[in-house]
Order: sequence, then structure tokens, then C-alpha cells
Amino acid sequence: MLKGFFQWSDTHPASYWLIATVPTLLWLGWIAHGLWRNHASRPVPRKKNVAFALLLFGVLLAWRWPFLLSATELGNPDESQLVAGAITLSHDPVFYRAVDGTTSGPLNFYALLPTHWLGIPQDYFNARFTGLLLLWGGMLATQSLLTLAYGTALARLAMTPGVLFLASATDTDFIHYTSEHVSLFLIPAGWWLLWRYRDAPLSGRPSNGWLLAALTAGLLPWAKLQSSLFAAALILWSGWLLVIDQRLSWGERGRRFVWMVAGASAPSILALGVVAATGQREHFVHSYLLENVSFIGGVDFPVWGVLKHLSFICSFRWQFPVYLAGALFLIVGGALALPVIRKRPDTFWYIGLFLTVVACATVIAPRRAHQHYLLYLVFPLTVWAGATVAQLWKDAPDLTSARRMLACAMIVVLQVIAGCRIVDGVPFIYGRLLSDWRQPYTETSILIREHARAGDTLALWGWQPWIFVETGLPHGTRDSHTKSQIESSLQADYFRRRFLDDLERNRPVFFVDAVGHGGRAFAYHDRGRQGYEAFPELRDYVHKHYGSMHEIGSLRLFMRFDRHPHTSHLPAAD
Repeated sequence: MLKGFFQWSDTHPASYWLIATVPTLLWLGWIAHGLWRNHASRPVPRKKNVAFALLLFGVLLAWRWPFLLSATELGNPDESQLVAGAITLSHDPVFYRAVDGTTSGPLNFYALLPTHWLGIPQDYFNARFTGLLLLWGGMLATQSLLTLAYGTALARLAMTPGVLFLASATDTDFIHYTSEHVSLFLIPAGWWLLWRYRDAPLSGRPSNGWLLAALTAGLLPWAKLQSSLFAAALILWSGWLLVIDQRLSWGERGRRFVWMVAGASAPSILALGVVAATGQREHFVHSYLLENVSFIGGVDFPVWGVLKHLSFICSFRWQFPVYLAGALFLIVGGALALPVIRKRPDTFWYIGLFLTVVACATVIAPRRAHQHYLLYLVFPLTVWAGATVAQLWKDAPDLTSARRMLACAMIVVLQVIAGCRIVDGVPFIYGRLLSDWRQPYTETSILIREHARAGDTLALWGWQPWIFVETGLPHGTRDSHTKSQIESSLQADYFRRRFLDDLERNRPVFFVDAVGHGGRAFAYHDRGRQGYEAFPELRDYVHKHYGSMHEIGSLRLFMRFDRHPHTSHLPAAD
């Protein structure tokens, strides 16, 4: 059945627009119906909330589904690194012993395991599907947050630009599974929990919400250290709520503050305890803390340079600039309109402004122009623009005229976002859906799979972690790429020594040098300076224990002598 559908789709690319448009129109119609019936202040039955949530996921899936089926890397090797780490953690669940996430925290890797336990192969489909689930969860948390202030109907209206952008984006930096996706769920979830339980008593079940809000803040640094600014923002705002709440005694404020600190500290206490218990303290410090410091300090890129380069990258498709312009159009227009109706921006308007400033700092802090960092802006802009629209919708004296104007403004924004997507055309995978469904592999991957046995591992030198994904083999060292070993830095000697120690301890059956030109070569092309031979100790180890099997493009495949199919004489055991 699937084979027939993919074959038909390849020859009828226009079907994509039908699949994407139908649930989107149903979703927009449901929102319009709720506004028309003035359901803003009425409680919505739970069944209808669940149905709307499922429809929202259907909208995201309807636009994104072809990209889920692409069996190759979407240009950015970070996705392959995350999948390769998840494959390895399925065999050895101890982070920093089995996997070095470099600047990415362990939660981004562990997040790929639950869907795999349900039977989904650990590959690009699972990664992108997990990313889609996390975006969906983040949007539902955003809706729940806005619902607390404006009601269900207006909260759903407020989400539409952000949802349509996330659904229809085609730039690979926005659709592959990134190290931001777990944070994009935790950030809105934390703010929803904080606002939902900000007035709850400390005794009984309600206190759990206050604790969970702080807990999400504590989890953020373990997803991505860069997102710690959002964690600090959540803790800062919750502390401010305690200070200004005159209904609470100082003793009650102190108890809530203790709960907040306990919740925020718990993930780090647990994680550091595991790190210490498993003997990975040194590797944690070098791999996560010092590598992040090195990552930020390794460039001298001014703020203006980051913004200029991001603008250049975004100009290739214009989807994010169009979404950003639409959100700012609603925010600025609303900010100008509020004084006219003699209203001041409400608390949620300032929360949106505060979070947008935090998001801008988060994007710029590493001083690197990576486009996927811009995903951090979607949740703050949704809250900020949504609060502006919702307040005007509720408080304008001439409700009919104001709502008509707001509806027209929102329609213009949505049309421009959708129009930008339509200009981009059908996804590139149309025409190869059938072939990718069969999971095509490269020649090197096929050769490895032919000779691999259960329990085998693979060591990679270079930066092409897709080889782990195609072979399904776990790391033979902690590394899914060797950027830290190849490039000169204060930590290079440590990482090179660790790489050799891992080779000697794990004795991976396969060794791949991915430095060179051709194929999917990434970052490193000079074998004389960057190949494994450039490091004498590694060269001697490989030549002593491995025999050459295959070379194509930038890949050189070696197999351990005792498993090499063309080796009749085995060296004496060490």
C-alpha cells in the first residue's frame, strides 16, 4: 500500500498541496468558528481540546511528512551526530562514557530513545518525527500559557503565525532534528507551569506544578548549555513574582523560593551524581563545559557580523524573515493601537518582550551564525505577538471594527507566510519517495553491513557521522566526529589521547577515515594535514591492527585484521 502511494506521489507532486491544505483549512476554520461563537471566555470540553491538539499535529505532519522520509542527511551533520549517539546509547546508556555530545547536552540524545523503544528504527525518520513531536508539544504548551490569560479561542488565534511557519518551513536547518528541539519544548512548558501554579498553595498536589516549573529550568542546561539563558529568565521571573505578590507572607515566599531552587537544582544534582558514580567527571568537564567555552571563545565575530551573516543565510528562502516581519508587524501595530484605546500592555505582553530579548541574546551569545539558532525566537514571538492581538481583540471599544482590522492583519500575515512557502515549491524528495522508502545506502555502508556482526562497533575519523546511521553500528569511541581531535586547540592533546585510549579499550571492528574530497565530504579535505596519518600514534595503531578494505570518494574503510576477509596471517596478540 505504501509502495503504491509513494509511487503515485512521485508522479503527482501536486498532491502535496492537497495533503497540506486540507488539514490547514480545517484548523483555521476551527479557530475562526471559535472566535465567531465568542468562545474566548468559555471552558472548552476536554474531548474538543484533544481533537484540536490532534488536528494541530495533523497540520504540522501534513506539511512536513515528505522530509521525514528522506533517507539521507539534510545538509547539516548535527542530525547524524545525534542519531549516531542515540544508536550508541541503546548499547551503553552512560553518557560521556559511550557518547561525547560536544556542545550538545545528553537530553538531546536520550530524547530519541522512547520512540525507538516503541519500534521505530533509530534513523533519520525517528529523529525528525521526534523533533516534530517536540515542536508540537511546545506549541501546545504555548497555547496553554496564552489560554490562562485570554481563553482558548484567542490563544489558538495567537498561535497561527508560529504554527504555520514551523509547519511550512523548508530550509533544512529548520526541519532536521537539532540540538534546540528539546529546549523548544521545555521553555514554553516551564512558563506554562509557572503561570498555571503561581498562586497555588504549597500543600498538596498544586505544589507539584511550582516544583515542575523550576524543574524544567533545571533541565535546560542539560539539553543545551546555550539555553541556560532561558533557564535563568524563568527563575528570575518566578523570583520576581514572589517579591511582588503581597498576598504571601515572607515565610511563604521563602518556602516557595526553596521549592524553586530545589526544582532547578535537582536535574544537575542527579546528572552530576551519575557522572561521578560512573567515573566520567573528567570527560564531562572536557567534553561539555570546556568545549562550550571553547566554542564561544573560538571565534571573534561581533554582534553585527552575526546578524549580517544570519540575514545573508536567511535570504536564500526568506521564510524566517517573512515570519519575523509578520510577527513584528502585529506587535508594532498593536503597540501603536493600545494607547489609542487607552490601554496599557498587559503582563503577557511584557513576558513576550522579555523572552524575545532573552532569545536574541541566546542566538547571538555563541557569536556564530547558525540558522537553526533562530528557532529560539519562535516561542517568544508567538507569546509577544499573541498577547498584542489578544488584548486588542478583548479590550477595543469598537469591537466589531477592531476585530475586523485584526482579522485582516492576521490574514495578511498568514497569506504572506503561506505564499513564501508556495513559491518554494514541493519538497525536494518528491520524485524519489519510492527509492528513499527502500532506504538506499552508500557503497561503503553496504560493504560494512555485509561484514558486520552483532556487537560490532565502528570508529570514525573526520566529520561524516551519517556512516553510523546507515550502518546502524554504535561508536567504537566516544566520538561521532573528530573535530576536537583534528583542529588545533588547548584541548586537542586530551581528545587525541582519549581517542586512542577508546580504540585500545573497545577494539572497534571497523575504522573509517572520512577526510578527503568527494562523496559527502564535510569540513575536512586535506589528508596530509587532517587525515589519520597526520597523527603518528593513531597512524601506527591503525596500521598495526587494521587492513584496508575499500576507498571511495572521501571515505577509506579499514577492518580489524582478525576479521579482515582477505587476511590469511594474523599478527600476534598484544
